[in-house]
Amino acid sequence: LKSIGFNGDGFGSEFDLYKAFSVLETTPVGPDTMAFLQAALSNQFTGPCWGYKDPRTVLNYPVWQEILNELGYRDIRPVIVSRSPAACMQSLRRRGDAAHVIRPQGMPLEAALFNIWRAYTRILLQQMDLDQCLVLSQEDLLNPALSAIELQRMANWIGLPNANLSKAIDWIQPNLDHRNEDLPIALDPELKRLDSVLRRTAEQQRLQSQEHPVPSVPPAVERPPDWCIYVVSPTRYGHSEAFSEIALS
Repeated sequence: LKSIGFNGDGFGSEFDLYKAFSVLETTPVGPDTMAFLQAALSNQFTGPCWGYKDPRTVLNYPVWQEILNELGYRDIRPVIVSRSPAACMQSLRRRGDAAHVIRPQGMPLEAALFNIWRAYTRILLQQMDLDQCLVLSQEDLLNPALSAIELQRMANWIGLPNANLSKAIDWIQPNLDHRNEDLPIALDPELKRLDSVLRRTAEQQRLQSQEHPVPSVPPAVERPPDWCIYVVSPTRYGHSEAFSEIALS
């Protein structure tokens, strides 16, 4: 992002984020960058099953898919962790990460932060086939009644249906959810619709997983192959780090 003149943390106005996606989509990856990425991935990820979480992946997923394919990773299983637009806005506002984002005169900061969520989610839905992804909700992961179910869905998706989930379950702390639900927050119709698409997909996948415990997509494997999992979400921090506890169990 920095190399093409955008904010390296992935923050910007709604227009800038659409522009960043368009530029990244057509920016070639040179041999030096490819060599650097190959060395970095080899050094950081040594197991047969590995993954990473970075919301900025939304802005250049096709590029990453091409890079990983060229590096020999063929079985890529995307994981989408959604978070409500209100929770994202409150988190960004509290941390001050996007306070510098340029916005039209008179536009409240909260509106600009909602537009970051809007841009990321629009781009996500434009380029990703949700039926070929595991879709989770951060709020569901934090819900004691659903967290074990959601983690089992993740274990199934990554080819480890018999994984010990105890460490991952212990890692999740519902009190880490700092949303203030008492604040009057009005979402415009599009934000509601986009949020509903992701939440409805997560719920439908959960119901399907209860009917068919081991998912048919991707196909079950006898052992985890060499592959990568993308965890993408419109916010920098979340609770998908629990994935690492599944993979290591």
